[in-house]
Amino acid sequence: MKNYKRFSFHHLQAIEDYLRHMHQAGYALKTITMMGKLTFEPCQPEDVVYRFDLQKQAYMDLNKSYVQTYRDAGWQLVPLDYQGVVLFKKSAEGVASLDELELYSDSHSRYAFEKLLLQRRLAFPLIPLLLPITQTFTYFFDGAPKRSIGFWLFWGLIFLEGLVWCLYYLKQFRDLKKKYSL
Repeated sequence: MKNYKRFSFHHLQAIEDYLRHMHQAGYALKTITMMGKLTFEPCQPEDVVYRFDLQKQAYMDLNKSYVQTYRDAGWQLVPLDYQGVVLFKKSAEGVASLDELELYSDSHSRYAFEKLLLQRRLAFPLIPLLLPITQTFTYFFDGAPKRSIGFWLFWGLIFLEGLVWCLYYLKQFRDLKKKYSL
């Protein structure tokens, strides 16, 4: 069974919950592609928890000891075609608390994970912030003919949108530091 669902860093928790629900309904995740295509295969319905991890290296370059550490703890690696994103699954049967099924048990590693997640989210708003700057440089240094007010309004609004998003993520970074008292 193939299912197209948007795979975004903004919704990792929601995707983990969705994958758990699908496994409980009898469909185990087989793969996720970069375009967000989830492929499921029929399985016995059971309670399985999925957890994402972010790494700086690509999936194929994962450290063998990193993967083995999670295997020793009972986690299975799910193949992904998404650079720097790793997905593990583990049965939740017989587990007293969902806290036992978290990849990060201490606040420093959880902070590092959430910080990396925010840094990757910040890459997208930088594009509308930088595009108007390049247009302005080409206008002043290229000797281009005079531009209309609509041109400047358009690029000004794009710049403003990028600035608002960057300020939003800077606030998220500040809140993250407060959350972990750093």
